[in-house]
Amino acid sequence: MDDIALEAGLRTAQQLGVLSATYPAWDVDLSRDEAGRVWWVAKLRRPITQAMQAGGVVERVRQGDAIALAATLAWQSSLIHNTRAYEFFNPPR
Repeated sequence: MDDIALEAGLRTAQQLGVLSATYPAWDVDLSRDEAGRVWWVAKLRRPITQAMQAGGVVERVRQGDAIALAATLAWQSSLIHNTRAYEFFNPPR
């Protein structure tokens, strides 16, 4: 393995570690589609409630790079927190 490939592999591993530590509610990994493209994917570790789904929370996200996935997870995290706050202040009757 050449130095460039090794460096890229180390950077990818570091990015996966940072995303996993920053967003512990998500399982973060890489996947490859049928065409051979590599995707950064994250799957929510908890079930989605109806209120979460109505608020725009999704169970799984996929992006083309670590930065796009980080932005998506930040947005999804805010949606989850907004839903939880709404449910706290407006409990079901």
